[in-house]
Amino acid sequence: MNLSNILTITDENGNLIRIQAPDPNTNELILLVEMADSEIKGKTNEEGQFATQVSPSNYVIAVNAPGYFPKQVPVEKANWPEEIMVLLEPMGDVIPFQGVVLDPRYNTPIAGAKVTIKEEGSSEEVILYTDQNGQFNYYLPRGKDFDVSIEKDDMKATRKVSTRDMEPGSELAIAFDITDPNGRNPFASGNIITLPNIYYNFNDASIRPDAKKDLNGLATILKQFPNIQIELASHTDSRGSTAYNEGLSQRRAESALKYLKTQGIDESRLSAKGYGENQLKNQCADGVKCSEADHQVNRRTEFRILGDAPVNVKYANNEPAISNQPGSTTTTDSPPSAGPDKASGKNDKGSFDVIAGTFKVKANAENRLAQIKELGFTSAAIQSTASGMNAILVGTFDSSSDAKETVNTLEGKHKINAYIRRK
Repeated sequence: MNLSNILTITDENGNLIRIQAPDPNTNELILLVEMADSEIKGKTNEEGQFATQVSPSNYVIAVNAPGYFPKQVPVEKANWPEEIMVLLEPMGDVIPFQGVVLDPRYNTPIAGAKVTIKEEGSSEEVILYTDQNGQFNYYLPRGKDFDVSIEKDDMKATRKVSTRDMEPGSELAIAFDITDPNGRNPFASGNIITLPNIYYNFNDASIRPDAKKDLNGLATILKQFPNIQIELASHTDSRGSTAYNEGLSQRRAESALKYLKTQGIDESRLSAKGYGENQLKNQCADGVKCSEADHQVNRRTEFRILGDAPVNVKYANNEPAISNQPGSTTTTDSPPSAGPDKASGKNDKGSFDVIAGTFKVKANAENRLAQIKELGFTSAAIQSTASGMNAILVGTFDSSSDAKETVNTLEGKHKINAYIRRK
């Protein structure tokens, strides 16, 4: 099955929660939870060797050594090797390069995106993959121009990056935006999202242990998108009477609702509905002989979006951010937080923050704040983000056009990177 990725978010444990579409022509989607793989770390011996044992699967081996360009090597289960040799190239005059890949609709990080870095005029390329927070790190030779391409599923982005005019000791940080080219909103009214692992034992309404992974993924979505309201829809197989199955499915839906309440979800955002055997997914109706596995497909729980939900994301503790250091440069293709206002000029009225950089080091934030105030923005202040970063709030504006004018002034006249965050 070819699944088109629509949304990827990360929970507080680094697990990936994806909403994907098996068919672009329907409103039926699938929620998939990928548990974070435990990393195996170690150091090579005096002969440059490192030995470990892992089960055959798909991995990315990351190799780093001081003074050498880091390298990532993907390993596929289908072509499982017994031994891998990795050659590292020594670094010379380089610029540290930090990137984050985001979905601009939600300002959410995209994990597992393929990053290809190619020096202009060269046929050689470096391939990296973003981590659970959508980030990657590399070193670029100073005084050169590069093409950086980002790919994930059917999402792509390419931009030129240059270190030609950068001074020694500088750092480069860039946010790359990629999004679903079909522009699908997974939270549109009426969308049905299947929880593929929410199955029940025959004639039982209890939540099985293997169901909690998907329900925890749903809880993460509800926490990060606090305006979503859903109906939990539970279904049975065809065995038993119609009336009994309706009652059983109602108990199952209510069981899932109660579990979400234990995960901190407000009950006012949830409703439970049992549909019994009225919406079978396969041919296993009354009188049709089917295997237990076929019947189990029908014993499922889905959730339906009730009303179009805003797509603004509320971060739990993994807000994507680019940290600045003295002498660093931070840029973004089109700051995600600007939303539709920056892209189209529509919905001009509202409340819009202008942010002039996000800093990990408080002293650097204070230096930028002093710089902003010297330009006449005397009410500028430092705001702490959910991830502990220090954002420079230049001001809050009643219209996107006023906010854009301020951003244009900062970037065009004063060469200070800034973006708009709609409140």
